[in-house]
Amino acid sequence: MIVDARNAMKIIILKQTYDNQRQFYHAHLQQPLTKGRRYVLSMEFTGYLNDKLHGFYRSSYRDSNGIKRWLAVTQFQPTDARRAFPCFDEPAMKATFEVFLAREIDMSAISNMPKISSQPIEGQQGWIRDSFNTSVPMSTYLVAFLVSDFSSKEVTTQNGVTFRTLAREAAINQANYSLEIGPNILTFFEDYFSIPYPLPKQDMIAIPDFAAGAMENWGLITYRETAMLYDPKVSAAYNKQRVAIVVAHELAHQWFGNLVTPKWWTDLWLNEGFANYMEYVGTDHAEPEWQMMEQFIVVDLHKVLRLDCLESSHPINIPVGHPDEIYEIFDTISYSKGHQDLTLVKCVTVKTIMDTWTLQMGYPVITVIRSADGASATVTQERFLLRKDSNSTDTHVYRWWVPLSYTTQATANFNNTAPSMWLSKTDTNITIRSLPDSKQWVIFNVQETGYYRVNYDDKNWKLLIEQLKVDHTKIHVNNRAQLIDDALNLARAGQLSYSLPMDLIAYLKNETSYTPWATALNNLAYIDKLFSRTGTYGSLKTCLKTNPYTEVVVEVVVGLSFLPIQTQEIRKVF
Repeated sequence: MIVDARNAMKIIILKQTYDNQRQFYHAHLQQPLTKGRRYVLSMEFTGYLNDKLHGFYRSSYRDSNGIKRWLAVTQFQPTDARRAFPCFDEPAMKATFEVFLAREIDMSAISNMPKISSQPIEGQQGWIRDSFNTSVPMSTYLVAFLVSDFSSKEVTTQNGVTFRTLAREAAINQANYSLEIGPNILTFFEDYFSIPYPLPKQDMIAIPDFAAGAMENWGLITYRETAMLYDPKVSAAYNKQRVAIVVAHELAHQWFGNLVTPKWWTDLWLNEGFANYMEYVGTDHAEPEWQMMEQFIVVDLHKVLRLDCLESSHPINIPVGHPDEIYEIFDTISYSKGHQDLTLVKCVTVKTIMDTWTLQMGYPVITVIRSADGASATVTQERFLLRKDSNSTDTHVYRWWVPLSYTTQATANFNNTAPSMWLSKTDTNITIRSLPDSKQWVIFNVQETGYYRVNYDDKNWKLLIEQLKVDHTKIHVNNRAQLIDDALNLARAGQLSYSLPMDLIAYLKNETSYTPWATALNNLAYIDKLFSRTGTYGSLKTCLKTNPYTEVVVEVVVGLSFLPIQTQEIRKVF
């Protein structure tokens, strides 16, 4: 039924049709609606509690006595709120929601907002009707509710937010770590963004049967158990770090995605790019000894660089027109490259610049060729590809606006990551002047904050290698990892001889930081696979095992117990 809110006049519906392809319900009216006027649409509907792990679905677990217990929970992102109730199921169409849930008396119900009343249902003995506060305006995919027999623990944050964790009774103590860091990170984000968390409560729930890693429903975040629960007696150190990262990621979404929401799924990378960046910032605040901003280089940046240098990559901005297409863009490129491109916004927000990063796939390799006296350098760019397909039909000329930051041996200023200049999309090359003499090195992409690789002339490479061997600490740890990753991947792409990166990584016998070692190990694993079926494989393994710094890597990396690389993985390479 459709009613004109101004005069309560009913609008006659002539017929109803369904568009199964686009998942639309059409009401054909006797008269057109007037733009700007308010109408009320109401309808009766029947939703189904399904077993598909999407929409409003049921799940189960067995308690400590082996008895099967049931629960009902939601997973609406991206387009499954429509499975539970009729709605305008698009992210830009925000609305307030009033939720009422019926449950058996021995169960409990929660939703995005706090519960305001619980009343027995007349004629339904043993059943209760729960009512919840009206929500803030939000997208349909963020609506959530849970009916379960879960146990809970709660604290109050410094800013007065009720913060709860919920899980199976047998697992609730494994949520202690999440309950410890969650309020800490939430309060930190409030200060960091200078925007208070807008809801009175924040629940985090560990679901036994959950398809996604976690879901940022506003005020009611749902997790896989492995992404929220941590038992110090049996869980690996890596699991503890994963819990912290996922908790920080989902809490960041309470601002990026929930409070500020892209109009359409084409811009998913904005949601995930911001949250992906803030998961490192939030975890670094909660666990500063983990050196998260250094780990980011290996875990996030180098990972996406390996994927985005393939011809099969895609831009982060992808038009989507059908619900099925939305699921396909939840990938590493959208999450990790989205974050890399957002670091450009720190420097300048210009559509012309950002279009070159969001509408094109891939990234550039910047080549720096210094003059004979070293005082100037010519800088060029081209798309970096591991392999160039001779049969490729792609005729697009890839060029970017590239922020160039650099430092020199004389200044060694690695604190200033802002670009000194830009290499524009239209420049075939630019000349940089006032560099030191040819006996001193220069290094581009300070702290590897730019999303590109860097190649140098042989002399500058040799100067950098010599510096690493003499005193590697004069170069920032992120740039040490960058030099290793760039050199090995440039060699893999045929742009450098492998002798150069092998000479470069020889300095690692003196390296005690995780990031350069992890970078080297990730790349050496490829070489290990490359030689594994050749006659020289045995000689390679013997060489590595007898190398004096083999035991150093095991000692250094394993000694950093919170890190994701395990002893057996290290020894697999060596």
